[in-house]
Amino acid sequence: MKKPYTISLDIGTNSVGWAVLTDQYDLVKRKMKISGDSEKKQIKKNFWGVRLFDEGETAAKRRKSRTDRRRVERRRNRISYLQEIFAIQMNEVDDNFFNRLKESFYAESDKKYNRHPFFGTVEEEVAYYKDFPTIYHLRKELIDSQKKADLRLVYLALAHIIKYRGHFLIEGALDTKNTSIDEMFKQFLQIYNQVFANDIEEASLKKTEKNQEVAQILAEKFTRKDKLDK
Repeated sequence: MKKPYTISLDIGTNSVGWAVLTDQYDLVKRKMKISGDSEKKQIKKNFWGVRLFDEGETAAKRRKSRTDRRRVERRRNRISYLQEIFAIQMNEVDDNFFNRLKESFYAESDKKYNRHPFFGTVEEEVAYYKDFPTIYHLRKELIDSQKKADLRLVYLALAHIIKYRGHFLIEGALDTKNTSIDEMFKQFLQIYNQVFANDIEEASLKKTEKNQEVAQILAEKFTRKDKLDK
């Protein structure tokens, strides 16, 4: 084309529009040959159009999968490093302890070592679960006790600590102010009155036995389910 022209583009998230304009902002037209079985040999076409395509997607799904893989890999590495630290002393106490732990998720027919993962005998396994129903009972016992503990128990407690070590994603400093039960109960009453359109005054409940009972339940070291039930 010998005359000056301008190509205009309209770029969107899932389309690109284009047009060829003259200096007078008229669309450029040109006769184009028609291929195929048609009576017309040529047709005049405007130089404009649009290209549609799928909208781009974020990599959030793949990023989550990648993050999960790294998290699991790092967890395994932490356990592996801990076992290396305990290896020499653990071999003197129980040389197959780590092997049994590794096979603890296997079917019994696939295990090369004893089917009891911790101590190898059913008597010791039963005694362990009787003394320590959860791993937190074991951790508390090791913290409070002054006696020399079984090295296998020490490893189990440390492995639990470093395996599920929590996260550190809380931004800013933690605010420990205004955490009293009375302040929490006042906020609860305010929200309750707004949601249910009631007019329960905190002062009217402050000296009642029911309010004292609620405060005591919130302050006690119950589980969340027990607090909810009570």
